[in-house]
Amino acid sequence: MVTKVDHDYPTPGNLLVTDNDSGLPVPYVRIRVYSASSYPPSATSSWIGATVTDESGKWLDPLYLPDGQDWVVHFSKKLTYDARTVEIST
Repeated sequence: MVTKVDHDYPTPGNLLVTDNDSGLPVPYVRIRVYSASSYPPSATSSWIGATVTDESGKWLDPLYLPDGQDWVVHFSKKLTYDARTVEIST
């Protein structure tokens, strides 16, 4: 089984990308999901899935992750958004 993960996982708006100071949505943020067991990434590891945000901070595409695992969601945008991570479980 798989779980759909997007800006509304596990509750509406939970992973919506907003500016920490203003609360405004941040467009074009790169989102990568890694297995928690392989985070932080090394030169030989890769992300499980990736997407970006739209103008409203919502994920453009959902990711379908295997159930029963722990994940690290990494958000980044060069020069304009401080990278952050969120740990989730499916």
